[in-house]
Amino acid sequence: MKIIEKFFRDKKANTLIYIVLAVGILMLVFANSIKHSAPYVETDSVAEEYSLGDETEKILSQIDGVGGVSVMISLSSEKDNEGRIQSVLVVADGGGNTAVREKIVRALKVALGVDAHKIEVFERTDRK
Repeated sequence: MKIIEKFFRDKKANTLIYIVLAVGILMLVFANSIKHSAPYVETDSVAEEYSLGDETEKILSQIDGVGGVSVMISLSSEKDNEGRIQSVLVVADGGGNTAVREKIVRALKVALGVDAHKIEVFERTDRK
């Protein structure tokens, strides 16, 4: 016990304790700020997905036979631009027609630079 009492009476030792505590607190604050920064990146990604989807819907709806269309684009979490689009889901009034489906897939391949196996096209059901 005398060693511990002597340690806390020493001004250099007290300074060391304060420095260690300050560094520890800074590390906790820094680590906490890193954890909370991730959702903002995801939010930006979601906004980008909606923006791409809206633009794609505008283009696809102008193709003969497509009719009303809804598009959902999912982006991967990779930082580089290569392979960012994970999948594209299209629901269109003319999605039941094979020729229209092929037009949609071709248009998406060109417009988004995505492979055909990442694209699914479905026919829109009657809305009641």
